[in-house]
Amino acid sequence: MHRPGQPLVSASYLDKKINKSGRPLPSSIMYFSIMHFRYFAPLGLLLFATALPAQTVWQFFSARYYQDMPNGSEKSDRIRDLEYDGWKNSDTLIDLDQKQHIRTVDLSPLVDEMGEAVFLVSEVSPEFPGGKAGLQDYLQNYLGDLMAGPSEGAQNMIYVKFVVQKDGSIQGVSFANPVPDWISPDIPQRCLGAVAQMPPWTPGAYRGRPVKVAFMVEIGLK
Repeated sequence: MHRPGQPLVSASYLDKKINKSGRPLPSSIMYFSIMHFRYFAPLGLLLFATALPAQTVWQFFSARYYQDMPNGSEKSDRIRDLEYDGWKNSDTLIDLDQKQHIRTVDLSPLVDEMGEAVFLVSEVSPEFPGGKAGLQDYLQNYLGDLMAGPSEGAQNMIYVKFVVQKDGSIQGVSFANPVPDWISPDIPQRCLGAVAQMPPWTPGAYRGRPVKVAFMVEIGLK
């Protein structure tokens, strides 16, 4: 984590640019820690969970480490360890001088307006039909020439967050960080529409039960 007095102007984290405070450029939504003590009876969980719109781009990047792991006992063990550690995940940030800084990210489950747990990491990750390749093809077909192809460099990134429900449907679609002012307003709305109209996903699961999982997609624009 950056400390006052260090000459950190911008840096990269998981290939993403960040500002002095360690947030993605353009800056993401502020994270306000509003804690609730909840008992989620269906899962037998007694935990602290943050109020729902508390996710930041950083949380999604950090959660992706776990979500991208193959489903199985090793992944389950790693997530149980994460739960034991209070859902605090330590990540490494590399600044422009190639110095490493440890950043602790809170991956606690969230609480939605129904009072239900929404997980950032799950033992079985939600999956789009056809996996990552299927999702890429879907977005490319929906957005057409707005979206940069795999071999093209993206000029701007739009981060869209949503919740995969227990039945695989998509709800709560919104931007995960402010959209740059120089992007035409109709383009971000098309990105939201693409995500909102996705077909049902395979839902996530935790401790053998379907759970709601917060997710984020990155859309690279030409």
